[in-house]
Order: sequence, then structure tokens, then C-alpha cells
Amino acid sequence: MLTAQTAERLKTKFLEWVEPRGSDRYGLYRHLLNGLPNSEAFWKEIAAKADILDEHRLQVVHYLFMGAVQYLVLGDSREPLAAYFPATSAFDPNLNRANAGIVFCEFIQRRKDEIWNIVQTREVQINKLGRLALFAPLFLEIANRSAKPLAFVDVGCSVGLGLLWPQYSFHYPGHGKIIAGEIFGELTCPIKGAPSISLNGKLPEPSFLCGIDHTPLSVASEEDVRWLFALTAPHDEDGRNNLRTGLEAVAIVKPRIEQGCVLDVLPWLEQEWTDDNTLVGRRIRCACRAGVT
Repeated sequence: MLTAQTAERLKTKFLEWVEPRGSDRYGLYRHLLNGLPNSEAFWKEIAAKADILDEHRLQVVHYLFMGAVQYLVLGDSREPLAAYFPATSAFDPNLNRANAGIVFCEFIQRRKDEIWNIVQTREVQINKLGRLALFAPLFLEIANRSAKPLAFVDVGCSVGLGLLWPQYSFHYPGHGKIIAGEIFGELTCPIKGAPSISLNGKLPEPSFLCGIDHTPLSVASEEDVRWLFALTAPHDEDGRNNLRTGLEAVAIVKPRIEQGCVLDVLPWLEQEWTDDNTLVGRRIRCACRAGVT
């Protein structure tokens, strides 16, 4: 039920999300939200619309809403709001932001139906190529503990970036290097503190590699690619460059992705590997060996 407390709670969710934490990647969003000419009406409308969302979408409504805004301006550089977004061809770094909140308010009132359609139909999906460097040490540890070949299933794989790890090497400055393949070069990941597992070694080639997603994205779809870019922070140019590189790699590798619910897809995928495999599943947080979770 819509209440003033609901509107305040959602306002807090949005504004806490855009607060700078080490970097100010979401600075534009903070500027737009804080510059609204009638913020009370805006948050009431957000709360009214959010009231019809399921629990999952409600938890990420801030990502979905602002992602929808960036998605629409990425698709139409003629929009006045596009001039404030670094990822658009209309971006003007010298533009005075004094009226940004007014332009933002006008935009969402005019295109609110499109925004909320996106919020209700799109998902927050993986678009970070750099996360591969976080998987590699775990895969190496599992490989070191088991002589069996690795079978890797990426649950919630989105467009398939998580399935590219066999194509890269991973550098951890001052701590080591993990090599899988080097077709697309090297990804670097700074390390804070002392690693508890090895960051040196060579990953075996997986005997089985597949992704599962209820709504997988395609590099061949302009709309899907635009959505992944819309989920990047406005001032995260490095993130967009890495995403662009990853999408180019996906287009070359064409990793296998099966569409559907993991509870339906995983059982019949299991028939394709044997007890001689060590199964590694990402995002379902399991590493199975000989049938033991």
C-alpha cells in the first residue's frame, strides 16, 4: 500500500545508491535526483509505480529506473537530457548542470510509460568483464584439489561474459598470474590484503562449458547491447570500454547458452558430463565433486 513512508524509503534507496564510494561514477544520477524541481511529487509517483512491482524488481528498482532512463537517451541523442550523459554522442562536458534537474523531470514525465515498461520487463544483468578475475582463483583452487576435469555452468549468465574465462590470463600485481588462455589478452585485478589461496598457476581447459539464463541477452540484438551499456554508471568509461571488449569476444567465441529455469535446464545438462567431471557452478554458489555438494 502506498504511504509517505514508502516514498521516503524509496528516496533513501535511490540517494544512498548514488553516494560516492571511492569514486563518483554515479555523480550524474545524484545531480539529476537532487535537482528535481518538485521532488516530493516525483518520489510519490515512484512509490505508486513501484507498488505494483514484485519483490525482486522492487529490490533493484533504482538500477532499473535509472538504467531505463539511460537506455532511452542512448537510443535518441536528440533528447535534451542526452547532452548530460557521457555515453551518448550528444554529450557536452561543458554543459551547465544548473537546469539538469528540470530537463530530467520533463523527460521522465514525457516518457514515463516507456520507462516503467522497461522497469517491468528488463532485468539487472551481468555486464562486468572484470569479474572474470575474481572467478579464476576459485577455479584454480578447485582444479588443484581435484584431478578431474572441470565442468563449468554459469547460472544467470546474461550475455555470456562469465563464459569467457578460458580465453584470458589474469594478473594480480605483486601476487602472481593465473593463465587460462590468452586469446583476448590479460585482465588485471588489484589485490588488497593477503590472499588465502594461490594466485599463481594455469587453469585446465574445461571439459564442459555452458550458461543458463531465464532471459539471456544477445550480442546480435541492438536493444540488448544498449541495455547492458545502460546499466553502466554514467561516469564509468573504463567499465564501458571493458564491456565493449567483452561483447566483441562473445561475438567471436559464441559461448553456449541455454534459456530457461536452472531447475529445469540443469538436470538435462547433467547428462552431458560424467562422474569424471568436477562441476563448478557460478552464482548458485556450489562446487560439486562426485555428486556431493
